[in-house]
Amino acid sequence: MISRNVRAFGILWAHYYRLFGARAVFLMAYRVKMRVPVIRKALPALCWRSSAALSRQSTEVAPPKDPRRQDEDRRWFAARFPGALEQKLTAAERICHGQFSFLGTGMVAWGDPIDWHRDVKSGHRWPTKLYSDYGVHELMPGDGVDVKIPWELSRLQQLVTLGQVWWLTRDEGCCTAFFDQWESWDRANPAPYGINWTNAMEVAIRSVNLSWSQRLLSDAPGWTDSRSSAFLRLLRQHGIFVERNLEVGARNGQIVAGNHYLANVCGLACLGLSHPTLPEAGRWRRVGIKALEQEIRRQVLDDGFYFESSTSYHRLALELFLVPALLARDSGSDMSTGYWERLEKMMEAVLYLTRPDGQVPQIGDNDDGRLLIFTGYPDWPRHDHRYLLALGAVLFNRRDFKPSASVGVEDVFWLLGRDGVNRLTSFETDETPRGSRGFAASGLYVIRGANGRDYCLLRGGPPAQQDMTAHAHNDALSLELWTGGEPVFVDPGTYCYTSDPAKRDGFRSSAAHNTVMF
Repeated sequence: MISRNVRAFGILWAHYYRLFGARAVFLMAYRVKMRVPVIRKALPALCWRSSAALSRQSTEVAPPKDPRRQDEDRRWFAARFPGALEQKLTAAERICHGQFSFLGTGMVAWGDPIDWHRDVKSGHRWPTKLYSDYGVHELMPGDGVDVKIPWELSRLQQLVTLGQVWWLTRDEGCCTAFFDQWESWDRANPAPYGINWTNAMEVAIRSVNLSWSQRLLSDAPGWTDSRSSAFLRLLRQHGIFVERNLEVGARNGQIVAGNHYLANVCGLACLGLSHPTLPEAGRWRRVGIKALEQEIRRQVLDDGFYFESSTSYHRLALELFLVPALLARDSGSDMSTGYWERLEKMMEAVLYLTRPDGQVPQIGDNDDGRLLIFTGYPDWPRHDHRYLLALGAVLFNRRDFKPSASVGVEDVFWLLGRDGVNRLTSFETDETPRGSRGFAASGLYVIRGANGRDYCLLRGGPPAQQDMTAHAHNDALSLELWTGGEPVFVDPGTYCYTSDPAKRDGFRSSAAHNTVMF
């Protein structure tokens, strides 16, 4: 056992060294020290106070923008997407009143001020303590308690919607709500204490949403020097935490890492690319880009499907790979040709998996995971992945990617601008029915009729070489069948993650799927 632990430690150390160089010594030493109770209690507070003090020495200046172009874009957006603006205004009003809907909670108020540590469905509230002091059973006690609900709220994806409404309408109420909510979150979750610091993936996704919302609200009234410094400190704390808590393991002499680690390095890359004044920005940019290049080769199979055997995690992974690549391209640090080719293959998988109704069947787990939500918050369609195809049509000049409906055009605007939308609309829609396609590496087979309304997705089972099955179900030989554009057999879904382990296992079992049992 000792030799196995030493070997695993050596593998992890080597991985850190490849990414961070000499900093690996400090990072691993830090994690070892965290095992000593006295140091574990005192060291985090000391480290984060130091980073806060350093960050307050400077404020970040937003890049200059052409106000005339922004005014043109706002008018153009209001004319091009009138329904979208109305939807965002409704969503923003609810956000301003602290009303949210996550993972089946329904639209419910989270209190004034918002209680960031409570599961509103069960009423359970987690105590505030050092992130490493929570036991698994304390985080996930079962009995209807779902830690993913406060985690979802603390991704702060709602701040992007507030930023969009400010950018479009100049509604100062959205500015007030933006400042109130991130400052309330900061006070209630001092780094690194509380359940919202227990998962580095959540920290990384939150950092991207904080950064993106600041981009939209960069010219909003209320950005004093002290507030700007506090926001920059918060971003830096997020980056430091992710860097020191990469979600990597070792098994059988190999690094084990999945979507959590992918989110970690995505967050580091986005912070480094978006906030060059941060002291660690250069390292986070370099490490993030390097790790993303490694992971797209390791985590994306040769047929373009994500290796965790889930269509919903395929979507999340595509977002995690795509957003930092766009930021890198805009900053002059473009990803490799092979990286972009892999992204195109991932979008091809979405194209062929899409059913006659425009949605992707659910294969494997689904927890509604997204990096950024630009349209339809909070009621975006959970199984419609065509916004990714709209982006792919522009990025890869693929006319066949353009959705037949106007799905995804607004996402193209927020990520690629008005020029991207004009490029997308210049393509003629390809009405040719998609053919059949086998994804041999991932064990998925799509069979289509010539009319485009008959569709079958057969699940051949996880590929033999696949080592990550955390989000796969016991669904080998299961199928989803549509005839004449109507469903006959569909996947039952996931139901829950942490609130009821028995029901979660039930929905993952063969008995819950359209397959044979022995």
